[in-house]
Amino acid sequence: MVANPITVAEQEFLNLVIIHFHTGWQLARDETVVTLKTLKADARNFFNLPIPKSVWEQTRHTRDPKFMKFIEGCLRKGQIARKD
Repeated sequence: MVANPITVAEQEFLNLVIIHFHTGWQLARDETVVTLKTLKADARNFFNLPIPKSVWEQTRHTRDPKFMKFIEGCLRKGQIARKD
């Protein structure tokens, strides 16, 4: 839960961070630069923070469906995220 409304600047910044996570996910599927295991841990830590979680919940429906499925899988404890 977020105590104060998220500012426009915070939302814009977090949308950029989410885009970077998307790019990392694309690279991790090919294990080019980062592994899915590492990205999954980073995503779980980041998207469980109150403000990133709120922005994600507000915007996830606008994201690549496969990326959205990956992030949602990261957020479910103990579930292994797949490459698709």
